Amino acid sequence: MAPTSFPFPEGWYPFSQYLKGIFRVKVRKIPLSLPGECPNKDGRIGSDGCIFCDPLGSGPTNVEALSLREQYMKARAHFLSDPKGVSLFLAYLQSNTNTDRSAEELRTLMSEMLSFPDLGGISLSTRPDCLNRDHLELFQEYSQKVPLWIELGLQTVHLPGLLWLRRRHSLGDFLAAFTALQERKIKTCVHIILGIPGEGEREVVDTALFLSALRPDTVKVHPLHVLRGSDLERLYASGEYTPLERSTYLNLAVAFLEHLDPSIAVQRLTGDREGNLFVAPLWAERKRALLADLMRLLRERKTHQGRLVDLSVHRPFRGENSFP
Repeated sequence: MAPTSFPFPEGWYPFSQYLKGIFRVKVRKIPLSLPGECPNKDGRIGSDGCIFCDPLGSGPTNVEALSLREQYMKARAHFLSDPKGVSLFLAYLQSNTNTDRSAEELRTLMSEMLSFPDLGGISLSTRPDCLNRDHLELFQEYSQKVPLWIELGLQTVHLPGLLWLRRRHSLGDFLAAFTALQERKIKTCVHIILGIPGEGEREVVDTALFLSALRPDTVKVHPLHVLRGSDLERLYASGEYTPLERSTYLNLAVAFLEHLDPSIAVQRLTGDREGNLFVAPLWAERKRALLADLMRLLRERKTHQGRLVDLSVHRPFRGENSFP
């Protein structure tokens, strides 16, 4: 956990430092893709999916013919060639809704991943309304074998934003899933989007303060961006959606960070996708320059992550387990 006197030169608690506190060596995350679907696409919850989702369900490209192990080994070989010296890897099940399969199927997949060389931990991304007791018991079991993170897509605490994104889950769904994971001492990551139409600084601050009350282990933040093949691309092409200006995003990111508890590690502050899938805004692809400008803006304003959070008010979330 990061100390309350903010020590990081970036102006936020970087994921790399969080991982060093756990593993003591350099760790890289390897995105992996599994065949599967999403209940928000196949008719059980919705048939058209989230408005921003691309046809690959946010998973890595060019891996369709590769097994899970082959995907991992290919990426591992690439990272091991890095002279900066990576020692361990996190296997990240990224695409679609990874708990949209039985706990027994997930057990087989996770058991396979435990045999991967240089594995440091497992991260698994899913929807907050797609977890059941069998999943939770499985995750609790495997969290005793290997560091395990469950990543929940929340995006915003505001219902109009959730409706516009076509998430088709509620804030209550998220709280039930998050509470169930916390009670089982399973590490969590929450995904947030800045720049949802109708949301400005007030809404972004609301979301940051909500997370500060819950204190997940980590958070991922990125601007709403347009991916090829998504319904958002059609809105963008017709002029019905205009992405954020770069300066607006920087200001929103500062406001978000200022109100985010300093003990929450930040996995990302911008999104990326392979060039053939990324459409707009183009400034979001230039990650290094964007993060450099965000650091500079935080320094100029003499602020940092958590500066406007009252830690005496925003205590760890201790809600009742209302999980079905």
